[in-house]
Amino acid sequence: SFLDAGSIQLALNQAEARMPQDESLTEIVLEVDNVAATYRAMVERGVPFRIAPREVMRQGDRALHAADFRDPDGHALSITGWVDTD
Repeated sequence: SFLDAGSIQLALNQAEARMPQDESLTEIVLEVDNVAATYRAMVERGVPFRIAPREVMRQGDRALHAADFRDPDGHALSITGWVDTD
């Protein structure tokens, strides 16, 4: 389910029955203007990404790119952004 609150969108998903106990069920997704540039800037500041930017879906002539990392408490965070594919 998606709840739209203007500039914030909240997604609720059913959790898998067998989640690792050392991982949080919380994920925060931040949409940025340029995933590649934001990724480089965050890596330079020491953010340990688990997954580098990659295409996660296509929609017409654009692709959604995403990269993710975990905060010190184990919460998953992602940066996402649309890239023109022309």
